[in-house]
This record gives sequence, C-alpha cells and structure tokens, in this order.
Amino acid sequence: MSDADGVDLSAEKYEKHREAGEILGQVREETAERVDVGERHLDVAEWAEERIRELGGEPAFPVNISTDEEAAHATPSADDDSTFGEEMVNLDIGVHVDGWLADTAVTVDLSGNPDLAEVPEQALEAAIELVEPGVSTGRLGARIEAIIEGTGYSPVVNLTGHGLGHWEQHVAPNVPNRAVDQSATLEAGDVVAIEPFATDGSGKVSEGREEEIFALERERSVRDREARQALEQISETFRTLPFATRWLDVDRPEMALRRLARQDVVHGYPVLREREGALVSQAEHTVIVTAEGCEVTTGSPRKTWIKKAASSSPLRSLVRSRYQCSPAPLPHRDRAATAVPLAIPSVATDRTIHYRTATAPRTRGGGRVRTPAASHRGLRSPSRRPLRGRPSSRVAPPGRSRSATARRPGCRS
Repeated sequence: MSDADGVDLSAEKYEKHREAGEILGQVREETAERVDVGERHLDVAEWAEERIRELGGEPAFPVNISTDEEAAHATPSADDDSTFGEEMVNLDIGVHVDGWLADTAVTVDLSGNPDLAEVPEQALEAAIELVEPGVSTGRLGARIEAIIEGTGYSPVVNLTGHGLGHWEQHVAPNVPNRAVDQSATLEAGDVVAIEPFATDGSGKVSEGREEEIFALERERSVRDREARQALEQISETFRTLPFATRWLDVDRPEMALRRLARQDVVHGYPVLREREGALVSQAEHTVIVTAEGCEVTTGSPRKTWIKKAASSSPLRSLVRSRYQCSPAPLPHRDRAATAVPLAIPSVATDRTIHYRTATAPRTRGGGRVRTPAASHRGLRSPSRRPLRGRPSSRVAPPGRSRSATARRPGCRS
C-alpha cells in the first residue's frame, strides 16, 4: 500500500506500528475492565505490562494511572499500596514492537462525573476526522479546543499530542490541544498520537515532587557499581524509552537513579497536576496519516467507562460509546454519506441512562474504535487525602506554559 506521495505504508516499520497498536487496543480494554474501587494501582499496572508481553509486545513506557487532578507521569512504585476510590482514573498505556510504537489512553470514571469523562472522546473523534496530508496540527488543536470549551470545560493547554518515532516516544509533529498561530503540517506516513485533555480546573498543569518514571539522557562512565548496573540495563533494554524505578533489577534502584540523575545520565518525569480539587480526563489514539485520511492503529472497540452514576445512587453502570473506524478510512468527502448511527451516553440518572443519537464514519472492514475518556499515570503520594467525586466547575482556559511539560512520556508540550 503506497500513498500519493510515494510513502510505502506496507513497509515493515508501519506493520510494526500496526502490530503494536493492535496489541495496545486489546490491553487498553482489558485493563480498563480491571479498574474498580478497592483495586490496587500496582496490581493493575503490573497486570497490563505483563499482558503486553504475553501478546508479543513490550511496554513503551510504564503504565500511567492518574487520578483526579493528576494529568501525567504517575505510575506506582514497587511498594505502593494505593487503591482506587471514587475518583476519575486515567489510564495511559504504550506498546512497542522492535522500537515501533503505539500510544493510547482511556478514562474510567468512578467519580460520578460522566460528562467530563466523555468530553475528550468527542474532541478526539472530531480531530481524527480532520486528519489528512496538508492539514495543520493547529487546525486539529482548534477543533479540540472548540469542542471542549463548548461543553463548559477547559482543554489542558500545556499538554499536547506528538509524533512517534523509532525508540522515540516524542518526535515532530506536536498536536496542540488549542488553536495556535504556528504549527506543523501533517504529511502522509506521519505516525501521530492525538490526545486531548479536558478539565474543570484552570487548564494548566504544573510539576509535582514525585518521580517514578525516568529516561536515558546520555551514556557516560559511571563509577558506582549499582548505578553502573542500572545504566547497563537501561541502555540495553529500554534505550531511550521511559522506564519505571520498579523495573530496575538492581539493589537500591532509587539510590542508583539518584546517582545517575546527578551525573545527567537520566532525567525524571515529575507527576503533572492540575490545581488541587480539579478533575482531568483524557483520550488518545495513534494514527498513521494516509493519502486519503488516516488509519487508527489503536482501534479496537472503545468504550466510555462510567462506573458510577452522576447522582449519589449506588447504581453502577457501564456506558458504552462507539464510533466506526478501521484501517484505510474513506476520504473525508465520502464520510457523511456512509455515516451510521450510534448511541453516545448523554445523561446518567439514578435508574436510567439516556442516550442521544450521533453519527460516525463507516470504513472499509467495518472496524470500530472505542472512543475513550482517557488518561495519564496516577501515582499517589503518601500524604494524599481520600478522593471522592466532585461537582464540575467551569473555568476559561489560560495561556500556555512550556515549563511544566518539558519532558513527558505520555504527552508532549
């Protein structure tokens, strides 16, 4: 399969991107099923990482489990006993096959805020429909911003989507989550992770103090034995991809990483947070840009996971929202004619769930992509308070800040 620009989309690297995406779509669904009140973060993360290996891939970065105001970079430590409460949970998961990546995210709402959980799904679907060669990533950002703000929430403006390279999780082009004056232009063959974030907070995240995710900065001579052993494992196994402290097979891995960080051999990824009391939701798919649009690689059926009704009712509901997508989508101009109806959850009450009708493109093969309400890494700090559902507050989006996301395994600024 070649596109009009001569890019061979049947080349081995694209097949490995697809293989990673197929594994990841399955793992995302199965992992979301395991998130529930009382389950341990560490059990869910380790189960997902091992499931990736069972299916023939490798984790591209540690499973991120973010809750409530957390947006990115949170993953459990080896001795983390944190459990899920009545909170908004974002799962962000990556897979690579021989260094070729796929990246996806989904929100599991245990907090009773289904509207916020669904907003990034809607923005993601709308952005994907714009993807084709020649489209600016700023146009995708403007569409994402308009949809999120149209619901009364704010996009997280200092987190962005990103390109995926070989052993590189963040390459050009960036995909902003708001309108920008200057941006990249999509080209056939680009592999891009699009990931809207929505919040009822300020629309900006900042760095916390916890770090459990690291990546190699440079290789150099290291004198300390444990640090040297850690560097050997990092260089041989993870290369330039992010890894978790709990993945290191050395005594006192925390000490080894501190020594490597002091020598600028590795850098850490602090947990990124909205203001305290806010909620953050996320959605993400990986796409390959084709001559006629895009191919969603992480496209197994996708659900909006609502496990707590909007009211105080004990009802536990699983609400599903799906749109059609598959390899080799139809050109954009043909989509309206082939749209099919689907149900998107609108309002959850004590005893009933109401649906509104929407349309979605049907593509060759009839494959379906589950729209997410997505994630990024939720690590609890020891002092963290019990979490609970909160009513939404609506805040206008602020300006963009670069510093909070200079380095981020799951999203890029």
